[in-house]
Amino acid sequence: MQFKFKLESLLSHRQFVEDALGKEFAVLERRLSLEKQVEKDLREKHAQLAGELKKNLQEPKMVSENQLYVTYLAYLSEKIGRQRHRVQMVEAEKREKKIALLKAVKKKKILERLKQTHADQYQRLYLKKEQDVTDEIGIQQFNRKTG
Repeated sequence: MQFKFKLESLLSHRQFVEDALGKEFAVLERRLSLEKQVEKDLREKHAQLAGELKKNLQEPKMVSENQLYVTYLAYLSEKIGRQRHRVQMVEAEKREKKIALLKAVKKKKILERLKQTHADQYQRLYLKKEQDVTDEIGIQQFNRKTG
């Protein structure tokens, strides 16, 4: 007779939830990486243009050209700020997903331990019954020989 865990469907559901949350967490990690890369690229572009502006200020250039640099640098600074905010939002979402994932893992582990405990109890009970049957057969054979 095989052991059957009565809460197997719940355990399967918890495994499904854990897997889904794990996938969502991985997607958020990739998204965060991409958002950070965009921010890094914007910062590098800003630094490059600031260097060009500094170089242009040392040489006689038209004021309108330098004004374009200043305006674009201001735009990039604003864009970097918005991107930083996006990165922070994704980081917060990732933290929340991580907490949910850890809770799901704990719930599943609890059920797995319960399943193992029940399986061990079943095994001990099965072995005891088997031993009782063997003992009874031995007693009956002994009684036939002496009887």
